[in-house]
Amino acid sequence: MKYIILVLSLLWLCIGVAAAQEMSADEILKNVDDALDLSGSVVEIEMQVYREKQLQRTYRINLKYQDEDHMLGETLYPPRNAGEKSLHVGENRWLYLPKLNKVMRVSESNSFSNSDFSNMDIMQSRLGTDYTPKLLGIEQRDGVEAYKLELTAKTDDVPYKTVIYWIRKGDFYPLQRDYYTFSGNLLKRLTLETRTNVRGGLPDIYIMTSVLEDEKYTIMRISSILSDQVFPPEIFRKDALMKR
Repeated sequence: MKYIILVLSLLWLCIGVAAAQEMSADEILKNVDDALDLSGSVVEIEMQVYREKQLQRTYRINLKYQDEDHMLGETLYPPRNAGEKSLHVGENRWLYLPKLNKVMRVSESNSFSNSDFSNMDIMQSRLGTDYTPKLLGIEQRDGVEAYKLELTAKTDDVPYKTVIYWIRKGDFYPLQRDYYTFSGNLLKRLTLETRTNVRGGLPDIYIMTSVLEDEKYTIMRISSILSDQVFPPEIFRKDALMKR
């Protein structure tokens, strides 16, 4: 009996390895996109912005993700920024500044809350929407095998031309992304970690580091997630940004 169990276990392992080897770049990216998808969720994050290794600013932000085309963010802290809102609807993005009582259009490449994250980094949760993946191979990352994907922008409307993405082979856990400009320069590096069980083992720490400027980085922590949320459609309207 033990021999049969051992044989079956080895057979299952071989099938799993073979299936993984046969996966396309599109399938790999879809797996990790699906795992990280926040559609139908309310997420609270804390962002700590560091300059020259010194903490400069801390933000607490509430994010409502209806789907990949509808997201709304509102700053809760610090008090001087409370009530600022970011709205993403399709290809359009707006920022509301309550002190000026003004709504302005912003781009995906603009900084999100003066951090090292862009609007796209926060508001777009599925890279497969804007990028075409190519599997470059399998590499060792911190002692484990990881897929190495090259993501190429489908249009010029995104902040990065290329993203190099390392994804742990065994469970599609995202490890690191390197972001390149349209001129081919390495711009930023994102590392992902899990320190709590707030996401059931998925990353809850995102560290975005500037490669072009020394000692410049932002740490984003996911504080809480409420899933299976339904939002009234009107909150994703531009003219609703000024309403409390």
